[in-house]
Amino acid sequence: MAPVVGRIQPMTEIPWAPRLDPRPEALLSRAERAFSGRTFLVCAETGRTLTFSGLAEEVARAAAVLRARGVGRRDVVSLFLGNSLDFFAPWLGAVAAGGIANPINLGLARDVGRVVYMLEKTSAKVFILEKAFADLAREVKKARRALQIAFIDDDDGDFSWRRELARAAPLAASAPAEPAAPFQMIFTSGTTGLPKAVVQRHEMVADALCLSDHFGFTGGDVWMCVLPLFHVNAQYTSFFPALATGGRLVLFEKFSASRFFSTMREQEVSHVSVVPSLLTRLLSHGVPGPSEKPPTVRFVICGAAPLSAELHREFVQKTGIPIANGWGMTETGCWGSHMDPRRIVYGSMGKALSVNEMKIVDPETGQDLPPGAVGRLVVRGANVFREYFDAAEATAKAFRFGGGWFDTGDDARIDGEGFFYFVGRGSVDTGKVDGEFVNFLELDERLWSCPGLSEVCCVAVPDPVRGQAVAACVVAKPGASLSSEAVLAHCRAAGFARYEIPAHVFFVPEIPKGDTGKIQRKVMAERAAVLAAGGGSSPNA
Repeated sequence: MAPVVGRIQPMTEIPWAPRLDPRPEALLSRAERAFSGRTFLVCAETGRTLTFSGLAEEVARAAAVLRARGVGRRDVVSLFLGNSLDFFAPWLGAVAAGGIANPINLGLARDVGRVVYMLEKTSAKVFILEKAFADLAREVKKARRALQIAFIDDDDGDFSWRRELARAAPLAASAPAEPAAPFQMIFTSGTTGLPKAVVQRHEMVADALCLSDHFGFTGGDVWMCVLPLFHVNAQYTSFFPALATGGRLVLFEKFSASRFFSTMREQEVSHVSVVPSLLTRLLSHGVPGPSEKPPTVRFVICGAAPLSAELHREFVQKTGIPIANGWGMTETGCWGSHMDPRRIVYGSMGKALSVNEMKIVDPETGQDLPPGAVGRLVVRGANVFREYFDAAEATAKAFRFGGGWFDTGDDARIDGEGFFYFVGRGSVDTGKVDGEFVNFLELDERLWSCPGLSEVCCVAVPDPVRGQAVAACVVAKPGASLSSEAVLAHCRAAGFARYEIPAHVFFVPEIPKGDTGKIQRKVMAERAAVLAAGGGSSPNA
């Protein structure tokens, strides 16, 4: 792991403290002792189960395999894995071996360049994938010859993960890493052209324990996980709280609206974490009424993207199931604020969790703003990251207000009771599609090479399902025969992630610019929103 250049942000003391040691190794060790043979993980599709002690043994075996492959202190193990019970052994095994886990978003399967960049940036030693991504593995190997590649569900690759895991003796437990040591790095898009890796420390898992306290989770609860495990939401909202309390986690390999409520009923599920787009899909498919809902469900947790008051209210009224809406980022572990499901405030993202402090400041001066005023949302606490990996300038910018306050880049307001309300992203150069950050500057750059295209400006437009969607506003070269189909084909060939593919292609006569020639993305976004709503026309779009 390359050294981090620049000043790492100092720790800030917050009154709340976790009752348990938040380090992943310590949580797993405690769970093995306290809950042992109790069923912990259940695959919703296959019915396969794993006990707490069974998981601990698999993790120890995985750590032994990785240690034999040269993984040591702060070496990176990258993962390209979907939801399955096999995800956890290499993820936590990397940590138990002294290394750092690096789960990568599966939406990047066609973007070889970005995946290679991540592997090179972190100097990853081992890359573990599913056989379904064999084509990606081959391309990665061309660029990273020394990288050890293995498939979690096949014996091909530089070594057989399955055979070595089966015959490995569990690695003897060692003292858990220092609380401030990194346990995983997760890349997130930002305001620069290349993705940044958020360094998550062991102690940041206190965020999950605080969430558990907030909701009063117990060992009698049953979580249903439908979100991807390579994201912090599934990790911090479902896995870590269940691990800490001795509850049961029912894992969906793939989300299914048709099996959502029936699985809740069959598995006696207490709660589930979703993103707003899944609520829309459930409503479109059909939901049970208040008298028909699964009897054990207490509430639904929602976050990762803005939840409109209308969608929030519609789901609650149609199902009788409360939705606790919250806010957070990878930089805050997962959560920063959340709602009490017993007191729903539609349109709000709840109050600050006790693990951190949140406030609204003037985005230029950093001065505190009063309730009702719209400004920049800033946060600090034990759950807040301290650095982007090997990115001193980006880290300094994120903490530009000083005092340990992280500039989230989100504009928000707070009311007199302490409820926060999301207003929008502070920069029009970025957006959030279905919970995924999208960098429009980067999309512009990658679209420039599309044949027949003269100018381009990608923006966010409102989307009833995903919150926001990408709109590509393009100017065709004179005489060029350019269609929306050709633009979308170029996006797919260029390796755009699923959530980056434009939902709209608008052909416009010009891209608005200021006196200096800089693109006025805000103006373009306003025009695109009108077109997307049907208030205008767009040739070929």
